[in-house]
Amino acid sequence: MGGQAQTLNLFETLQEQQLYQIFCQPPEQFTEYQVLPEPEWREVVTWLFQQGCEKGVLGDTPESYQDVITDLAAELAVNFNKHLRQVLKDDANNGGKAFVGMLFDLHGATLAQIAEIREVLPQLATRQDMRRILAAISQLQNPNPPAPATPWHGLGAVDTVPQPPPHFLPRPEDIAALKERLLTPNHQTLVMTGQVQKVGLQGMGGLGKTVLAAALARDNEVRREFPDGIIWLTVGTNPKPMALYETIAEALGETSAYKEGEPQWNAYLSDLLRGKRCLLVLDDVWSQREAERFVEVLGPDCRLLLTTRDARLIAGLGANGYELGMLDDTQARQLLANWARVHVEMLPPEAEAVRKHCGNLPLALTLAGAQIGMGNSWADLLTALDTADLHYLDPSEGSIYKVLKTSVEQLAAPLRQAYLELGIVAADVQVSEAALVKLWGRRGEMPDYRLRQWLTELAQRGLVFVSGESPSRWMSLHDVPQKYLREQVQNPARLHRDWLQSYGGLATGLRLATLLGYSRLIKAVGIGISPDG
Repeated sequence: MGGQAQTLNLFETLQEQQLYQIFCQPPEQFTEYQVLPEPEWREVVTWLFQQGCEKGVLGDTPESYQDVITDLAAELAVNFNKHLRQVLKDDANNGGKAFVGMLFDLHGATLAQIAEIREVLPQLATRQDMRRILAAISQLQNPNPPAPATPWHGLGAVDTVPQPPPHFLPRPEDIAALKERLLTPNHQTLVMTGQVQKVGLQGMGGLGKTVLAAALARDNEVRREFPDGIIWLTVGTNPKPMALYETIAEALGETSAYKEGEPQWNAYLSDLLRGKRCLLVLDDVWSQREAERFVEVLGPDCRLLLTTRDARLIAGLGANGYELGMLDDTQARQLLANWARVHVEMLPPEAEAVRKHCGNLPLALTLAGAQIGMGNSWADLLTALDTADLHYLDPSEGSIYKVLKTSVEQLAAPLRQAYLELGIVAADVQVSEAALVKLWGRRGEMPDYRLRQWLTELAQRGLVFVSGESPSRWMSLHDVPQKYLREQVQNPARLHRDWLQSYGGLATGLRLATLLGYSRLIKAVGIGISPDG
Protein backbone atom coordinates (compact mmCIF):
# COMPACT_ATOMS: atom_id res chain seq x y z
CA MET A 1 0.00 0.00 0.00
CA GLY A 2 3.04 2.29 -0.04
CA GLY A 3 2.23 3.36 -3.60
CA GLN A 4 -1.31 4.26 -2.66
CA ALA A 5 -0.22 6.20 0.42
CA GLN A 6 2.19 8.11 -1.80
CA THR A 7 -0.63 8.79 -4.23
CA LEU A 8 -2.83 10.15 -1.44
CA ASN A 9 -0.11 12.57 -0.37
CA LEU A 10 0.26 13.70 -3.97
CA PHE A 11 -3.47 14.37 -4.08
CA GLU A 12 -2.97 17.04 -1.45
CA THR A 13 0.13 18.71 -2.93
CA LEU A 14 0.23 18.44 -6.74
CA GLN A 15 -1.52 20.49 -9.37
CA GLU A 16 -4.09 18.82 -11.61
CA GLN A 17 -1.72 18.60 -14.59
CA GLN A 18 0.87 16.78 -12.47
CA LEU A 19 -1.85 14.51 -11.17
CA TYR A 20 -2.87 13.68 -14.72
CA GLN A 21 0.69 12.65 -15.57
CA ILE A 22 0.88 10.30 -12.59
CA PHE A 23 -2.10 8.32 -13.80
CA CYS A 24 -0.60 7.97 -17.26
CA GLN A 25 1.73 5.34 -15.75
CA PRO A 26 1.20 1.67 -16.76
CA PRO A 27 -2.09 0.31 -15.45
CA GLU A 28 -0.71 -3.04 -14.22
CA GLN A 29 0.19 -1.63 -10.81
CA PHE A 30 -3.40 -0.65 -10.14
CA THR A 31 -4.69 -4.20 -10.59
CA GLU A 32 -2.71 -5.20 -7.51
CA TYR A 33 -4.82 -3.08 -5.17
CA GLN A 34 -7.78 -4.55 -3.37
CA VAL A 35 -9.77 -1.45 -2.52
CA LEU A 36 -12.64 -3.05 -0.58
CA PRO A 37 -13.86 -6.62 -0.08
CA GLU A 38 -17.32 -7.47 -1.41
CA PRO A 39 -19.20 -7.13 1.93
CA GLU A 40 -17.91 -3.57 2.33
CA TRP A 41 -18.75 -2.74 -1.27
CA ARG A 42 -22.26 -3.93 -0.52
CA GLU A 43 -22.48 -1.39 2.31
CA VAL A 44 -21.36 1.40 -0.04
CA VAL A 45 -23.88 0.45 -2.74
CA THR A 46 -26.70 0.04 -0.21
CA TRP A 47 -25.98 3.55 1.09
CA LEU A 48 -26.15 4.98 -2.45
CA PHE A 49 -29.52 3.36 -3.06
CA GLN A 50 -30.78 4.64 0.30
CA GLN A 51 -29.92 8.16 -0.82
CA GLY A 52 -31.86 7.63 -4.03
CA CYS A 53 -34.92 6.43 -2.12
CA GLU A 54 -34.74 9.25 0.43
CA LYS A 55 -34.54 11.86 -2.33
CA GLY A 56 -37.56 10.35 -4.09
CA VAL A 57 -35.52 9.52 -7.20
CA LEU A 58 -36.23 5.83 -6.71
CA GLY A 59 -39.88 5.10 -6.21
CA ASP A 60 -39.49 2.30 -3.71
CA THR A 61 -37.36 1.17 -0.76
CA PRO A 62 -33.76 -0.15 -0.87
CA GLU A 63 -35.12 -3.61 -0.05
CA SER A 64 -36.76 -3.72 -3.49
CA TYR A 65 -33.34 -3.44 -5.16
CA GLN A 66 -31.49 -6.15 -3.25
CA ASP A 67 -30.72 -8.15 -6.41
CA VAL A 68 -29.30 -5.03 -8.10
CA ILE A 69 -27.27 -4.15 -4.99
CA THR A 70 -25.85 -7.68 -4.75
CA ASP A 71 -24.82 -7.80 -8.42
CA LEU A 72 -23.33 -4.31 -8.41
CA ALA A 73 -21.32 -4.99 -5.23
CA ALA A 74 -19.88 -8.14 -6.82
CA GLU A 75 -18.93 -6.23 -9.97
CA LEU A 76 -17.22 -3.53 -7.93
CA ALA A 77 -15.27 -6.05 -5.85
CA VAL A 78 -13.85 -7.64 -9.02
CA ASN A 79 -13.45 -4.69 -11.37
CA PHE A 80 -13.08 -1.48 -9.36
CA ASN A 81 -9.33 -1.80 -8.96
CA LYS A 82 -8.90 -2.44 -12.70
CA HIS A 83 -10.70 0.79 -13.51
CA LEU A 84 -9.24 2.87 -10.68
CA ARG A 85 -6.40 4.31 -12.75
CA GLN A 86 -8.62 5.62 -15.52
CA VAL A 87 -11.27 6.85 -13.12
CA LEU A 88 -8.84 8.91 -11.08
CA LYS A 89 -7.08 10.17 -14.17
CA ASP A 90 -10.33 11.36 -15.71
CA ASP A 91 -11.57 12.68 -12.40
CA ALA A 92 -8.79 15.27 -12.30
CA ASN A 93 -10.31 17.01 -15.33
CA ASN A 94 -13.93 15.95 -15.17
CA GLY A 95 -15.36 17.67 -12.08
CA GLY A 96 -15.57 14.57 -9.94
CA LYS A 97 -18.06 12.64 -12.06
CA ALA A 98 -15.87 9.80 -13.29
CA PHE A 99 -16.55 7.66 -10.22
CA VAL A 100 -20.28 7.86 -10.86
CA GLY A 101 -19.82 7.06 -14.53
CA MET A 102 -17.81 3.96 -13.66
CA LEU A 103 -20.64 2.63 -11.51
CA PHE A 104 -22.99 2.76 -14.45
CA ASP A 105 -20.44 1.30 -16.86
CA LEU A 106 -19.87 -1.70 -14.60
CA HIS A 107 -23.51 -2.57 -14.31
CA GLY A 108 -25.24 -0.53 -16.98
CA ALA A 109 -27.75 -3.14 -18.09
CA THR A 110 -29.39 -3.35 -14.69
CA LEU A 111 -29.15 0.30 -13.78
CA ALA A 112 -30.58 1.35 -17.13
CA GLN A 113 -34.00 0.62 -15.64
CA ILE A 114 -33.46 3.28 -12.96
CA ALA A 115 -31.61 5.91 -14.93
CA GLU A 116 -33.14 8.65 -12.76
CA ILE A 117 -30.45 8.01 -10.15
CA ARG A 118 -27.92 9.64 -12.51
CA GLU A 119 -29.28 13.03 -11.41
CA VAL A 120 -28.53 12.32 -7.73
CA LEU A 121 -25.25 10.40 -7.75
CA PRO A 122 -23.11 13.27 -9.11
CA GLN A 123 -24.11 15.26 -6.03
CA LEU A 124 -22.91 12.44 -3.80
CA ALA A 125 -19.41 12.04 -5.24
CA THR A 126 -17.55 15.21 -6.14
CA ARG A 127 -13.84 15.36 -6.83
CA GLN A 128 -13.23 16.52 -3.25
CA ASP A 129 -15.36 13.70 -1.88
CA MET A 130 -13.36 11.14 -3.90
CA ARG A 131 -10.17 12.47 -2.36
CA ARG A 132 -11.57 12.01 1.13
CA ILE A 133 -12.97 8.57 0.32
CA LEU A 134 -9.56 7.38 -0.84
CA ALA A 135 -8.02 8.73 2.34
CA ALA A 136 -10.59 6.83 4.39
CA ILE A 137 -9.87 3.63 2.41
CA SER A 138 -6.16 4.06 3.05
CA GLN A 139 -6.90 4.46 6.75
CA LEU A 140 -8.86 1.17 6.76
CA GLN A 141 -6.15 -0.78 4.95
CA ASN A 142 -3.21 0.80 6.78
CA PRO A 143 -4.13 1.39 10.45
CA ASN A 144 -0.84 3.22 11.12
CA PRO A 145 -0.40 5.70 8.27
CA PRO A 146 2.50 8.14 8.39
CA ALA A 147 0.05 11.06 8.48
CA PRO A 148 -3.57 11.32 9.69
CA ALA A 149 -6.25 10.80 7.06
CA THR A 150 -8.28 13.76 5.88
CA PRO A 151 -11.52 13.89 7.88
CA TRP A 152 -14.79 13.26 6.08
CA HIS A 153 -16.82 16.43 5.53
CA GLY A 154 -19.49 15.26 3.12
CA LEU A 155 -23.25 15.38 3.53
CA GLY A 156 -24.53 15.68 7.09
CA ALA A 157 -26.58 12.73 8.34
CA VAL A 158 -30.39 13.04 8.26
CA ASP A 159 -31.29 9.86 10.17
CA THR A 160 -33.66 11.73 12.50
CA VAL A 161 -35.34 13.83 9.78
CA PRO A 162 -38.82 12.65 8.65
CA GLN A 163 -39.19 11.17 5.19
CA PRO A 164 -41.15 13.16 2.56
CA PRO A 165 -44.85 12.24 2.62
CA PRO A 166 -46.57 10.49 -0.29
CA HIS A 167 -47.37 12.86 -3.18
CA PHE A 168 -44.89 15.38 -1.82
CA LEU A 169 -45.39 18.75 -3.51
CA PRO A 170 -42.15 20.77 -3.78
CA ARG A 171 -42.34 24.44 -2.85
CA PRO A 172 -39.09 25.74 -4.41
CA GLU A 173 -39.67 29.44 -3.71
CA ASP A 174 -40.25 28.83 -0.01
CA ILE A 175 -37.26 26.47 0.16
CA ALA A 176 -35.03 29.06 -1.53
CA ALA A 177 -36.15 31.83 0.85
CA LEU A 178 -35.56 29.66 3.92
CA LYS A 179 -32.22 28.43 2.63
CA GLU A 180 -31.04 31.99 2.13
CA ARG A 181 -31.93 32.85 5.73
CA LEU A 182 -30.33 29.68 7.07
CA LEU A 183 -27.09 29.60 5.08
CA THR A 184 -26.31 33.31 4.81
CA PRO A 185 -24.77 34.35 8.13
CA ASN A 186 -25.66 37.66 9.66
CA HIS A 187 -22.06 38.42 10.61
CA GLN A 188 -22.83 41.72 12.29
CA THR A 189 -25.42 40.17 14.61
CA LEU A 190 -23.22 37.20 15.42
CA VAL A 191 -20.17 39.34 16.19
CA MET A 192 -22.11 41.77 18.36
CA THR A 193 -24.08 39.19 20.36
CA GLY A 194 -22.15 35.93 20.00
CA GLN A 195 -25.50 34.16 19.57
CA VAL A 196 -26.37 31.17 17.44
CA GLN A 197 -28.06 32.08 14.20
CA LYS A 198 -31.76 31.14 14.36
CA VAL A 199 -34.46 30.88 11.70
CA GLY A 200 -38.17 30.53 12.52
CA LEU A 201 -40.80 29.14 10.13
CA GLN A 202 -44.27 30.35 11.18
CA GLY A 203 -47.80 29.77 9.93
CA MET A 204 -51.24 28.46 10.84
CA GLY A 205 -51.79 24.76 11.49
CA GLY A 206 -52.08 22.60 8.37
CA LEU A 207 -49.89 24.78 6.14
CA GLY A 208 -47.17 22.14 5.82
CA LYS A 209 -44.46 23.70 7.98
CA THR A 210 -43.13 20.31 9.09
CA VAL A 211 -43.00 18.94 5.54
CA LEU A 212 -41.23 22.08 4.28
CA ALA A 213 -38.69 22.03 7.13
CA ALA A 214 -37.94 18.35 6.47
CA ALA A 215 -37.44 19.03 2.76
CA LEU A 216 -35.06 21.87 3.62
CA ALA A 217 -33.14 19.65 6.06
CA ARG A 218 -32.69 16.98 3.37
CA ASP A 219 -31.46 19.46 0.77
CA ASN A 220 -27.89 18.56 -0.27
CA GLU A 221 -26.64 22.15 -0.06
CA VAL A 222 -27.90 22.36 3.52
CA ARG A 223 -26.39 18.98 4.37
CA ARG A 224 -22.99 20.03 3.05
CA GLU A 225 -23.14 23.14 5.24
CA PHE A 226 -23.66 20.94 8.31
CA PRO A 227 -21.39 17.91 7.87
CA ASP A 228 -21.81 16.86 11.52
CA GLY A 229 -25.48 16.23 10.92
CA ILE A 230 -29.00 17.59 10.92
CA ILE A 231 -30.78 16.71 14.18
CA TRP A 232 -34.59 16.75 14.21
CA LEU A 233 -36.56 17.12 17.45
CA THR A 234 -40.36 17.14 17.60
CA VAL A 235 -41.20 19.33 20.58
CA GLY A 236 -45.01 19.58 20.64
CA THR A 237 -47.33 20.78 23.39
CA ASN A 238 -46.03 18.38 26.06
CA PRO A 239 -42.26 18.14 25.46
CA LYS A 240 -40.00 15.75 27.34
CA PRO A 241 -36.66 17.61 27.51
CA MET A 242 -34.58 14.71 28.86
CA ALA A 243 -35.68 12.42 26.03
CA LEU A 244 -34.93 15.17 23.49
CA TYR A 245 -31.48 15.70 24.99
CA GLU A 246 -30.81 11.97 24.60
CA THR A 247 -31.86 12.18 20.93
CA ILE A 248 -29.22 14.87 20.33
CA ALA A 249 -26.50 12.77 21.96
CA GLU A 250 -27.49 9.63 20.05
CA ALA A 251 -27.57 11.51 16.74
CA LEU A 252 -23.94 12.51 17.39
CA GLY A 253 -22.92 8.90 18.12
CA GLU A 254 -23.01 9.12 21.92
CA THR A 255 -25.36 6.18 22.40
CA SER A 256 -24.44 5.56 26.04
CA ALA A 257 -24.87 9.14 27.24
CA TYR A 258 -27.10 9.51 30.30
CA LYS A 259 -27.34 12.43 32.72
CA GLU A 260 -29.39 12.87 35.86
CA GLY A 261 -30.86 16.32 35.31
CA GLU A 262 -31.08 19.31 33.00
CA PRO A 263 -27.99 21.16 34.35
CA GLN A 264 -25.86 18.05 33.73
CA TRP A 265 -27.30 17.61 30.26
CA ASN A 266 -26.78 21.28 29.50
CA ALA A 267 -23.09 21.11 30.41
CA TYR A 268 -22.58 17.81 28.58
CA LEU A 269 -24.26 18.87 25.33
CA SER A 270 -22.61 22.30 25.38
CA ASP A 271 -19.22 20.58 25.44
CA LEU A 272 -20.26 18.01 22.84
CA LEU A 273 -21.56 20.61 20.37
CA ARG A 274 -18.82 23.20 20.88
CA GLY A 275 -16.78 22.06 17.89
CA LYS A 276 -19.61 20.70 15.74
CA ARG A 277 -21.26 22.09 12.62
CA CYS A 278 -24.84 20.91 13.16
CA LEU A 279 -28.31 22.10 12.25
CA LEU A 280 -30.84 21.57 15.04
CA VAL A 281 -34.48 21.53 13.87
CA LEU A 282 -37.15 22.08 16.52
CA ASP A 283 -40.52 21.16 15.05
CA ASP A 284 -43.88 22.29 16.44
CA VAL A 285 -42.67 24.63 19.20
CA TRP A 286 -45.31 26.20 21.46
CA SER A 287 -43.22 27.74 24.23
CA GLN A 288 -40.29 30.13 23.95
CA ARG A 289 -38.63 28.51 26.96
CA GLU A 290 -38.70 25.12 25.25
CA ALA A 291 -36.71 26.60 22.36
CA GLU A 292 -34.33 28.54 24.60
CA ARG A 293 -33.18 25.41 26.46
CA PHE A 294 -31.79 24.05 23.19
CA VAL A 295 -30.32 27.34 22.00
CA GLU A 296 -28.25 27.36 25.19
CA VAL A 297 -26.33 24.17 24.27
CA LEU A 298 -25.55 24.91 20.60
CA GLY A 299 -21.98 25.59 19.56
CA PRO A 300 -20.90 28.70 17.62
CA ASP A 301 -20.92 26.85 14.28
CA CYS A 302 -24.37 25.34 14.84
CA ARG A 303 -27.64 26.84 13.67
CA LEU A 304 -31.28 26.48 14.67
CA LEU A 305 -34.41 26.08 12.55
CA LEU A 306 -37.77 25.97 14.32
CA THR A 307 -41.39 25.68 13.22
CA THR A 308 -44.22 27.26 15.17
CA ARG A 309 -47.70 28.69 14.82
CA ASP A 310 -46.86 31.66 17.06
CA ALA A 311 -45.03 34.64 15.56
CA ARG A 312 -44.43 36.06 19.05
CA LEU A 313 -42.17 33.12 19.86
CA ILE A 314 -39.91 33.84 16.87
CA ALA A 315 -39.64 37.51 17.84
CA GLY A 316 -38.88 36.57 21.44
CA LEU A 317 -35.97 34.38 20.35
CA GLY A 318 -34.56 37.05 18.07
CA ALA A 319 -34.84 34.62 15.15
CA ASN A 320 -35.01 35.49 11.47
CA GLY A 321 -38.67 34.78 10.75
CA TYR A 322 -40.33 33.47 7.61
CA GLU A 323 -44.13 33.34 7.36
CA LEU A 324 -45.40 30.44 5.26
CA GLY A 325 -48.40 31.31 3.12
CA MET A 326 -51.11 29.30 1.40
CA LEU A 327 -50.48 27.39 -1.79
CA ASP A 328 -51.30 29.29 -4.95
CA ASP A 329 -54.21 28.02 -7.04
CA THR A 330 -52.00 26.01 -9.40
CA GLN A 331 -50.15 24.29 -6.56
CA ALA A 332 -53.43 23.59 -4.75
CA ARG A 333 -54.99 21.93 -7.80
CA GLN A 334 -51.87 19.82 -8.29
CA LEU A 335 -51.83 18.63 -4.67
CA LEU A 336 -55.54 17.81 -4.80
CA ALA A 337 -55.04 15.88 -8.04
CA ASN A 338 -52.03 14.00 -6.67
CA TRP A 339 -53.99 12.66 -3.71
CA ALA A 340 -57.10 12.01 -5.81
CA ARG A 341 -54.86 9.95 -8.14
CA VAL A 342 -55.94 11.74 -11.30
CA HIS A 343 -54.10 13.98 -13.72
CA VAL A 344 -54.64 17.63 -12.89
CA GLU A 345 -56.18 18.19 -16.34
CA MET A 346 -58.76 15.51 -15.54
CA LEU A 347 -60.12 17.15 -12.39
CA PRO A 348 -63.94 17.52 -12.65
CA PRO A 349 -65.75 20.84 -12.11
CA GLU A 350 -66.57 19.84 -8.51
CA ALA A 351 -62.85 19.79 -7.74
CA GLU A 352 -62.61 23.56 -8.10
CA ALA A 353 -65.39 24.03 -5.55
CA VAL A 354 -63.59 21.60 -3.21
CA ARG A 355 -60.37 23.58 -3.61
CA LYS A 356 -62.15 26.81 -2.66
CA HIS A 357 -63.70 25.15 0.38
CA CYS A 358 -60.21 24.03 1.44
CA GLY A 359 -58.88 27.55 0.97
CA ASN A 360 -55.65 26.19 -0.56
CA LEU A 361 -54.67 24.80 2.86
CA PRO A 362 -52.33 21.83 2.17
CA LEU A 363 -53.66 19.58 4.96
CA ALA A 364 -57.30 20.08 3.92
CA LEU A 365 -56.46 19.48 0.23
CA THR A 366 -54.52 16.34 1.14
CA LEU A 367 -57.39 14.89 3.16
CA ALA A 368 -60.00 15.89 0.58
CA GLY A 369 -58.03 14.34 -2.28
CA ALA A 370 -57.41 11.19 -0.24
CA GLN A 371 -61.19 10.67 0.06
CA ILE A 372 -61.42 10.58 -3.73
CA GLY A 373 -58.36 8.35 -3.94
CA MET A 374 -60.10 5.87 -1.62
CA GLY A 375 -63.14 5.68 -3.91
CA ASN A 376 -65.56 8.29 -2.56
CA SER A 377 -67.30 10.62 -5.02
CA TRP A 378 -66.60 14.28 -5.68
CA ALA A 379 -70.32 15.03 -5.18
CA ASP A 380 -70.35 13.52 -1.67
CA LEU A 381 -67.14 15.32 -0.75
CA LEU A 382 -68.56 18.65 -1.91
CA THR A 383 -71.80 18.07 -0.02
CA ALA A 384 -69.87 17.39 3.19
CA LEU A 385 -67.84 20.58 2.78
CA ASP A 386 -70.97 22.61 1.96
CA THR A 387 -72.42 21.55 5.31
CA ALA A 388 -69.11 22.21 7.15
CA ASP A 389 -68.76 18.48 7.98
CA LEU A 390 -65.00 18.34 8.46
CA HIS A 391 -65.34 14.91 10.06
CA TYR A 392 -65.98 13.54 6.57
CA LEU A 393 -62.41 14.33 5.55
CA ASP A 394 -60.74 12.20 8.20
CA PRO A 395 -63.23 10.10 10.20
CA SER A 396 -60.56 7.71 11.49
CA GLU A 397 -57.99 10.05 13.04
CA GLY A 398 -59.63 13.47 12.92
CA SER A 399 -56.41 15.20 11.90
CA ILE A 400 -58.10 18.45 10.81
CA TYR A 401 -59.87 18.57 14.13
CA LYS A 402 -56.69 17.68 15.97
CA VAL A 403 -54.76 20.53 14.33
CA LEU A 404 -57.47 23.09 15.04
CA LYS A 405 -58.36 21.82 18.51
CA THR A 406 -54.70 21.89 19.58
CA SER A 407 -54.41 25.53 18.55
CA VAL A 408 -57.58 26.47 20.41
CA GLU A 409 -56.64 24.59 23.57
CA GLN A 410 -53.42 26.60 23.90
CA LEU A 411 -55.40 29.84 24.34
CA ALA A 412 -56.16 31.23 27.79
CA ALA A 413 -59.80 30.56 28.78
CA PRO A 414 -61.24 34.08 28.08
CA LEU A 415 -59.47 34.32 24.71
CA ARG A 416 -60.50 30.76 23.83
CA GLN A 417 -64.15 31.62 24.42
CA ALA A 418 -63.80 34.81 22.38
CA TYR A 419 -62.27 32.88 19.46
CA LEU A 420 -64.99 30.23 19.54
CA GLU A 421 -67.60 32.99 19.29
CA LEU A 422 -66.22 33.84 15.85
CA GLY A 423 -68.18 30.81 14.65
CA ILE A 424 -71.04 33.22 13.85
CA VAL A 425 -68.82 35.06 11.35
CA ALA A 426 -69.32 33.94 7.77
CA ALA A 427 -66.44 32.73 5.61
CA ASP A 428 -64.74 35.29 3.35
CA VAL A 429 -66.27 38.20 5.28
CA GLN A 430 -64.19 40.95 6.87
CA VAL A 431 -65.23 42.11 10.33
CA SER A 432 -64.14 45.47 11.71
CA GLU A 433 -62.07 45.67 14.87
CA ALA A 434 -64.74 47.93 16.35
CA ALA A 435 -67.40 45.25 15.76
CA LEU A 436 -65.27 42.62 17.48
CA VAL A 437 -64.78 44.90 20.47
CA LYS A 438 -68.58 45.19 20.62
CA LEU A 439 -69.00 41.41 20.47
CA TRP A 440 -66.31 40.51 23.00
CA GLY A 441 -67.00 43.44 25.30
CA ARG A 442 -70.79 43.14 25.39
CA ARG A 443 -70.74 42.11 29.07
CA GLY A 444 -68.47 44.98 30.10
CA GLU A 445 -65.96 42.67 31.78
CA MET A 446 -62.84 43.72 29.83
CA PRO A 447 -61.53 47.15 28.75
CA ASP A 448 -61.44 47.81 25.02
CA TYR A 449 -57.63 47.94 24.83
CA ARG A 450 -57.40 44.38 26.17
CA LEU A 451 -59.95 43.20 23.59
CA ARG A 452 -57.89 44.77 20.81
CA GLN A 453 -54.88 42.95 22.25
CA TRP A 454 -56.84 39.68 21.89
CA LEU A 455 -57.19 40.31 18.16
CA THR A 456 -53.43 40.89 17.90
CA GLU A 457 -52.67 37.62 19.67
CA LEU A 458 -55.08 35.60 17.50
CA ALA A 459 -53.36 37.02 14.41
CA GLN A 460 -49.89 36.22 15.75
CA ARG A 461 -50.98 32.66 16.45
CA GLY A 462 -52.15 32.25 12.84
CA LEU A 463 -55.80 31.80 13.84
CA VAL A 464 -57.21 34.84 12.00
CA PHE A 465 -56.16 37.14 9.19
CA VAL A 466 -55.82 40.84 10.06
CA SER A 467 -55.25 43.85 7.80
CA GLY A 468 -54.85 47.54 8.54
CA GLU A 469 -53.67 49.27 11.72
CA SER A 470 -55.28 49.29 15.15
CA PRO A 471 -57.84 50.53 16.12
CA SER A 472 -59.17 50.38 12.54
CA ARG A 473 -58.19 46.82 11.58
CA TRP A 474 -60.27 44.24 9.74
CA MET A 475 -60.42 40.53 10.60
CA SER A 476 -61.31 37.53 8.45
CA LEU A 477 -61.23 33.76 8.89
CA HIS A 478 -59.81 31.04 6.69
CA ASP A 479 -62.55 28.75 5.34
CA VAL A 480 -61.38 25.62 7.21
CA PRO A 481 -61.16 27.13 10.74
CA GLN A 482 -64.46 28.88 10.05
CA LYS A 483 -66.11 25.50 9.46
CA TYR A 484 -64.65 24.22 12.70
CA LEU A 485 -65.79 27.28 14.68
CA ARG A 486 -69.27 27.18 13.16
CA GLU A 487 -69.70 23.68 14.58
CA GLN A 488 -68.34 24.70 18.01
CA VAL A 489 -70.44 27.81 18.63
CA GLN A 490 -73.33 27.35 21.08
CA ASN A 491 -76.73 28.94 20.33
CA PRO A 492 -75.64 31.12 17.38
CA ALA A 493 -79.03 32.88 17.15
CA ARG A 494 -78.73 34.15 20.71
CA LEU A 495 -75.14 35.26 20.12
CA HIS A 496 -76.25 37.21 17.04
CA ARG A 497 -78.98 38.86 19.10
CA ASP A 498 -76.54 39.80 21.87
CA TRP A 499 -74.18 41.25 19.29
CA LEU A 500 -76.91 43.43 17.81
CA GLN A 501 -77.99 44.56 21.26
CA SER A 502 -74.45 45.75 21.94
CA TYR A 503 -75.08 48.36 19.23
CA GLY A 504 -77.91 49.96 21.21
CA GLY A 505 -80.49 47.26 21.78
CA LEU A 506 -82.33 44.73 19.67
CA ALA A 507 -84.96 47.24 18.56
CA THR A 508 -82.24 49.51 17.20
CA GLY A 509 -80.69 46.60 15.37
CA LEU A 510 -84.02 45.58 13.85
CA ARG A 511 -84.81 49.16 12.80
CA LEU A 512 -81.38 49.35 11.15
CA ALA A 513 -82.09 46.08 9.37
CA THR A 514 -85.44 47.40 8.13
CA LEU A 515 -84.12 50.77 7.01
CA LEU A 516 -80.81 49.68 5.49
CA GLY A 517 -81.50 46.15 4.35
CA TYR A 518 -79.61 43.06 5.47
CA SER A 519 -76.48 43.49 3.36
CA ARG A 520 -76.25 47.21 4.08
CA LEU A 521 -76.61 46.49 7.80
CA ILE A 522 -73.61 44.20 7.64
CA LYS A 523 -71.59 46.91 5.93
CA ALA A 524 -72.81 49.63 8.28
CA VAL A 525 -71.83 47.96 11.54
CA GLY A 526 -68.96 45.83 10.25
CA ILE A 527 -70.61 42.47 11.07
CA GLY A 528 -70.36 39.30 8.98
CA ILE A 529 -73.22 36.90 9.86
CA SER A 530 -73.06 33.21 9.02
CA PRO A 531 -75.88 31.49 7.08
CA ASP A 532 -77.16 29.57 10.11
CA GLY A 533 -77.49 32.79 12.20
